[in-house]
Amino acid sequence: MDDGIFDAIDPELVQPVPRQARRRVWSLLGCAVAGAMLACALSGVAAFEWMVAALGVGVFASVVRSEVARICVLLGVVLLSAAWFELRTGSMGQGSVQNIVGAEQRVLVEVRGLVTSGPQPSPPRLDHLARFRRTEPLVHFDLDLTHLVASGRAREARGRLRVTVKAEEDQALPGPGDRIRVKGWYTPVRRAMNPGQADARRWSNMTGSVGSLFVSSERLVEVEGPARFDLRAWQVRTLADVREHLLSLIERGDEHARGRAVLSALLLGQTSPELRDARTVFAQSGTAHLLAISGFHLAILCLLGVMLFRLAGEHGTLEAAMVAGLVVVLLLLVPARVPIVRAGVLVLVLLVSETLGRHYDRITLLGWIALGLYVWRPMDVFSLGAQLSVGITGLLLWLSSSRHPWVAPAPIRGLVRRRRPAGVRFMGWVRSYLVVCVLCWAFSFPIVAAHTGVVSFVGPIATAVVTPAVVALLGAGYIGLALGSVVPDVGHWVFDQLAGFAEQAVQMVEGMAGVSVLVFDLTPPSWLWAGAMIVTLGRFVARARLRAWRELAAIGVLVAWIWVGPSLRPSLASGVMLRIDTLAVGDGTCHIIRSGDEAMIWDCGSLRMDLRPTLEKAADALGVAHAGCGVITHANLDHYVSMPDAVEVFGISRMFVSPHVIEQTGAPERALLDFLDEQGVRVVPVRRGDEIALGEAQLRFIWPDEHTDELASNDRSLVCMVSVATAAGERRLLLTGDIQGAAMQRLLEDPASLRADVLEIPHHGSFRSESMSFLAAVDPAVVIQSTGSGRAGDARWADHRAGRTWLTTAVDGAAWVEFHHDGRIEAGSMRSASR
Repeated sequence: MDDGIFDAIDPELVQPVPRQARRRVWSLLGCAVAGAMLACALSGVAAFEWMVAALGVGVFASVVRSEVARICVLLGVVLLSAAWFELRTGSMGQGSVQNIVGAEQRVLVEVRGLVTSGPQPSPPRLDHLARFRRTEPLVHFDLDLTHLVASGRAREARGRLRVTVKAEEDQALPGPGDRIRVKGWYTPVRRAMNPGQADARRWSNMTGSVGSLFVSSERLVEVEGPARFDLRAWQVRTLADVREHLLSLIERGDEHARGRAVLSALLLGQTSPELRDARTVFAQSGTAHLLAISGFHLAILCLLGVMLFRLAGEHGTLEAAMVAGLVVVLLLLVPARVPIVRAGVLVLVLLVSETLGRHYDRITLLGWIALGLYVWRPMDVFSLGAQLSVGITGLLLWLSSSRHPWVAPAPIRGLVRRRRPAGVRFMGWVRSYLVVCVLCWAFSFPIVAAHTGVVSFVGPIATAVVTPAVVALLGAGYIGLALGSVVPDVGHWVFDQLAGFAEQAVQMVEGMAGVSVLVFDLTPPSWLWAGAMIVTLGRFVARARLRAWRELAAIGVLVAWIWVGPSLRPSLASGVMLRIDTLAVGDGTCHIIRSGDEAMIWDCGSLRMDLRPTLEKAADALGVAHAGCGVITHANLDHYVSMPDAVEVFGISRMFVSPHVIEQTGAPERALLDFLDEQGVRVVPVRRGDEIALGEAQLRFIWPDEHTDELASNDRSLVCMVSVATAAGERRLLLTGDIQGAAMQRLLEDPASLRADVLEIPHHGSFRSESMSFLAAVDPAVVIQSTGSGRAGDARWADHRAGRTWLTTAVDGAAWVEFHHDGRIEAGSMRSASR
């Protein structure tokens, strides 16, 4: 033949696909995941009970027929997985600080330990008006505990503690490798406080994190004298010094600060304030994963290592061992964050399998790696990063091993065609690259949507465009670090050039992130939907036909469901006329009020917390996609500082405010009003006598009146009676803002008008004589107290709590009250059942 020759491949060398081995390991992994989900759903079941159940199933499997026995074996694996999950995540270790001090709230302690990270400034606030909060400079570092000092006696303790210190210019903070003694306020890891938040206790039990310590002065941090020889301290100090030297190569210089921050994040996992803007635009474009060190970054390092080693000739299995050594060095230098370690484990195991010279099936091997990762960190079953890491790696291995026709069209067997022109080959590579980018996005889209509710159609385009630039930065950056370690001036010159290139890459991403019409923020779909979507996509890709109409129709239905489905779900449960959710925001207030199909945000602020993440999670968990209006009761930051973020999260179009909010001339109030004007939000002042409707509820403002100009800001708060007409008569909710003595005295002139079934206790529960009289006049069955730990549990309210349901957000977490059609009132919180 003129255009080809027959090849001489021995058919016996073609390895069959080990389908049975793949099926076995991925079935085991599926059972492990099911066990973790079962243990979370039935959190009251102890590990021992799961083990007994697994033993019973195993005994039953030994006496039944083969098909039933197989099912029983799989069920037994599920139960054993649940037992292991409970063992690893269900309880704290005996040496945990929380177990020793028995603390549920803050408590003053003294601890000793080893500093494992250098002092870092606390991250900047993200809320629009956060700059107006009164904040003090804070720094934080990590401490590996060794002892807890209580009552003058030191006891052994273990775990990792995040220490936050109020910075002072004349004091030096300890560095990595220092052993210290420090006294401060210890806060334990707590249960979820707000809707949509994960229970952090299981994560902390698994990772060894035992909470945080706030230190009011650097003078309370004492560096202890070094031991004769402390291997652990020497290791931490040495690695920190090397890392600091490498960072100095990248960050020296004032030009292109954002580009240098991106290089530090790509190469060494360093975060900095300058990285904030870059991280935001990468996230908006769907390429945030490129900034976090992952398997992709390690793969680039491996490729670079292979190319360099092969310059010296072929080394066989030694080559994989040398590349593995590079990966280990990088893992030692970068912060030991979980995604980095997980990616390192995955890459190292694959490299070890190559070093051993055995022809392991990589998809099967990935399944065993995933099982090992589950044994090590079972909570990663619920982690977005772990799901994407294993899932996308599996997809890429499957595409490469199967020589999928969309990615690498298979040649005709027995015939090797003549070498194609370079241009044709290049276009083939570009086509395959684009197809892989689209497929990776398609398979990650259901997982990302289920976790975050964000669907970005910019993602595949941005990934395809930005990835080559990131690969170039990684390759040149690793070389720059190697050269700079030997000749620092060369390293400085390399990174001076790369910083400008990185800045241009960020600007390119910024341009793509601006295409907001391709980014959608939706209510996160269920995991059942995500699983169905992944299975359907898998069938579509496996068939390798663009006209697979059944799969395409199923994909279309599933995509349409994430837009249509949430609108079909009622906002409130059947029979509920009115519901108020009071979020736990520390020293501040944020109520979400719903009736019928309408919602309202009543105040939104906190003195210490950025509320946007809390608002986003609560909106998804409660099913509140839109709130047409908001209320700002008065001009105190703790009641409105996060309202601009609520406007963006809930799409608020009208804002009802106390008149004095508009009259204020302070910078925070001006910034708030300017923001509302820019967003097209109509500001409506309201006062006594004004009424508005919200679904089936009626809101009647009873304060302030026209004669409050001489009163303080708190006493000019909006006070509103919310009422619904139930089958058993009118039910009332009284919202009071921050009114204090003067306003209460005026309102108590007509005590009968204050009667209500549910009361927001005035001014976060501050105790004063007028408050007692006010509470007696309202005589509520349920009291909501939105406050931080400072006012929680005030003993002076003890007698007044008797006979009432009193929900305090600092103790009970987010509180809720429901008014039913039949007149019933139910109340509860994140930490208590309904009452």
